[in-house]
Amino acid sequence: MQYYEVAPTKVIRQNSVSFTYSSTRPLAPGQIVTIEVGRKQLPGVVLNEVGKPAYETKPITNVIETVPLPRHLLTLAQWLSDYYGTHLALVLQTVLPRGVQKSRRLKPKQQAASVRDRTTIVFTDDQTHAIETIDATATGSVLLHGVTGSGKTAVYVEAAKKAVAAGRSVIVLVPEIALTSQLVDEFSSHFDDVILTHSKQTESDRHQAWREALTATGPRVAIGPRSALFTPLSSVGLIIIDEAHEPSFKQEQSPRYSALRAASVLAETAKAKLVLGSATPLISDYYVATETGRPIVTLGKRARSGAVKPTVELVDMTKRAGFKRHRFLSDTLIGAIESTVAEGNQALIFHNRRGSAATTLCEQCGWSAACIRCFVPLALHADEHSLRCHICGYTERVPTSCPVCGSTDVIHKGIGTKLIESELTKLFPGRTIARFDGDTATDAA
Repeated sequence: MQYYEVAPTKVIRQNSVSFTYSSTRPLAPGQIVTIEVGRKQLPGVVLNEVGKPAYETKPITNVIETVPLPRHLLTLAQWLSDYYGTHLALVLQTVLPRGVQKSRRLKPKQQAASVRDRTTIVFTDDQTHAIETIDATATGSVLLHGVTGSGKTAVYVEAAKKAVAAGRSVIVLVPEIALTSQLVDEFSSHFDDVILTHSKQTESDRHQAWREALTATGPRVAIGPRSALFTPLSSVGLIIIDEAHEPSFKQEQSPRYSALRAASVLAETAKAKLVLGSATPLISDYYVATETGRPIVTLGKRARSGAVKPTVELVDMTKRAGFKRHRFLSDTLIGAIESTVAEGNQALIFHNRRGSAATTLCEQCGWSAACIRCFVPLALHADEHSLRCHICGYTERVPTSCPVCGSTDVIHKGIGTKLIESELTKLFPGRTIARFDGDTATDAA
């Protein structure tokens, strides 16, 4: 009879992260098992073997996965729990797929067909230098500072090829789901069976992708947003974080963590390379790289010399003389849209706020509508006549009077994509106005 410390994936006691169970068969740290907690059957992760305790123990019910989690992933989970002061059970809920204890019907994998031929890329001098620098780095981070269009993706692909040729797996992180499919297309033209994982997949699909990585016998390439860092690949040799400056690499819900910091710990544990790619690197990353002597590679020129640079015109929104035709859309912008559509072309308008207005407040007492869970301002969605939290999804009706002082002077401030859509429809009647944001892109890959 063997005895093991097992960490359940549910918080049982705040000051206890693991419990001792017995097993008639030998187990390895990282194996996922089913344990009895009270009257419930919960999945848990074996942490380590211990001696026979002085008290009676319950037996491990069954083994869910015979293949254990990679040692570096188990170490990362324990580091996240310690460093961010989060219960290990909450960390394991992030590391493991939902429904890990369920038996799934195996679905045939639909591998996206590559739209590119596998041709040899001719690298620029800057790209060649970047590839050589990454190749010469044994372990640790490399900061890839490349302007837009400088060919950072080609450098990623070449670095991944070298890692796979050496028998090591590759994890590629992107800041948002919308960019995942683009990078998958690029990597699929060079690698077979790229593992794709993101939150818009069904629970079953994510579980299947996770098991595919766990049971892989050779080096693989996994691509996805922040959570793809926890893909259970056995031998990780390269971690790439594209657009590393993006704030979406920080998780705002428990367990709160920075994917950049977690990736550096994972790279150190797995003795892997970490490439942080960005056109505008974070000052903190630049400072750390400079102080610690880590390589900083600069791609200062576009990979294609014939690329046409965009014409940028800044509009001073404090000068109201430039807003005679609309209160927040400048005359310059409206004129540019008019000339564009008159020529038979399309116009793209970008904005970084969803909904109709960013804040709702009382002009009399200063009360502001905030989420009762996240304590952030609730965004107005005028088409639904509701206020919504864009972090946890909490909603409530739009108040007709202030809940604090009773005043009816409740106003909505800020601009959102729904408001812009509504105003453009008024300015350009008869034109097709399509909005694409987190409220419409429910099927984005």
